[in-house]
Amino acid sequence: MAYVVWAVAEDWVKSDPESLTALRRITHRMRCQPCDLSPSMLAILEQFDDPANVQRLIALPAALAERARTVPQIERAAVMVQQAVAIELQLVAPLRPSALRKLRLDRHFRIVRGAEGPSVRLIIPAEDTKNHIRLNFDLPTETVRLLETYLRIYLPALTDGEPTVLFPGVSGEPKTMVGFSHGIARRIWRHTGLRMTVQAFRHLAAKLYLDRYPGQYFPVGLLLGHQSFDTTRRYYGGLESRVGFAARARTPE
Repeated sequence: MAYVVWAVAEDWVKSDPESLTALRRITHRMRCQPCDLSPSMLAILEQFDDPANVQRLIALPAALAERARTVPQIERAAVMVQQAVAIELQLVAPLRPSALRKLRLDRHFRIVRGAEGPSVRLIIPAEDTKNHIRLNFDLPTETVRLLETYLRIYLPALTDGEPTVLFPGVSGEPKTMVGFSHGIARRIWRHTGLRMTVQAFRHLAAKLYLDRYPGQYFPVGLLLGHQSFDTTRRYYGGLESRVGFAARARTPE
């Protein structure tokens, strides 16, 4: 935020040199840490500076489910819809990859009866999260429809007996991390041309929120299940600076 104030004072307000020098000193004293994301992850996130790419990714799960209806082999269609469900869940409830692949129907999903009708809630108990923080997400109607289609038509083709695991592998247990993650990444690349990983959905959620609400780290930390505010700021403070200086670049001369 200090860098944003400095940028506004210099390019928008046209402050005098003495004031700018004072602001620069304050900014340096803040010791703002650079974004704690790898160069490869930052390159992935830069794709989504373009709103068209954001919309392309958001539309992908529904497009995959529609395409699966034309696939003659039920097993291939089921894998396609399985990956569509994983992408959809990461868009609305960005989980760590290990938590996502281990989702169980009998443990993590709950039907909630309300005044406006039943809804589905995704609940990750504290003992199932890295930071031992309980996560709770109300799933949107579109997400629930896709999930119901997957459970009713496609999941039975991927497992024998009554399924309990949302993303089963050959053994019926959760898919392996490598196969699960690589399959989703390949699917996204094949249908959108975007480089994406399962882990990147968490960082993308933070980026999109901070693009719209600069400086609002606390809600991001709640969404991602961080233990402390400092963790959120350390990871995404650099992205915040980029937002501030992007505003400078768009300022007309």
